[in-house]
Amino acid sequence: MLIYMILLLIIAALAFGLGLRAQRRQGRQLSQLQQQCQTANQQTQAMTEQIAHLKERIQVLEAIVTDKGFSVEQEIDNL
Repeated sequence: MLIYMILLLIIAALAFGLGLRAQRRQGRQLSQLQQQCQTANQQTQAMTEQIAHLKERIQVLEAIVTDKGFSVEQEIDNL
């Protein structure tokens, strides 16, 4: 009976150790994913700002091209 209890304790300790190991691994993976998400969010923000800037430039260029009172060449040189 005592041997069975000792074996049961050994098995429980091994299972607990494996569980802790798996939990640490998942924690590291979670940290890596959080870092990747943060990097992706920063890249998304930068691209969003770049798109807004490009839209503004497109509006300026459209105004230049559609305005008949200005010389296109002169306005492009001014940019």
